Amino acid sequence: MHADDVNGMKVEDRPKWFNQVLQRIERVAQHDDASKAFLADATESLKAMQVAKDKTVARGVAASEPVSSVPTN
Repeated sequence: MHADDVNGMKVEDRPKWFNQVLQRIERVAQHDDASKAFLADATESLKAMQVAKDKTVARGVAASEPVSSVPTN
């Protein structure tokens, strides 16, 4: 089995079903507390990942290098 970070993929390279899954989660979250909590958590995680990626790019680290390998000083 192989998994990729879809957030790091170009939109055209993402699985075709990905947007449908996100739309479904958003619809269900309107009336389901567990889905609402999942969506809130996923949104916060994605925001944090984007901030870390932006900081990495700003420091001139190659985009292909994992964020975890970037020094935090």
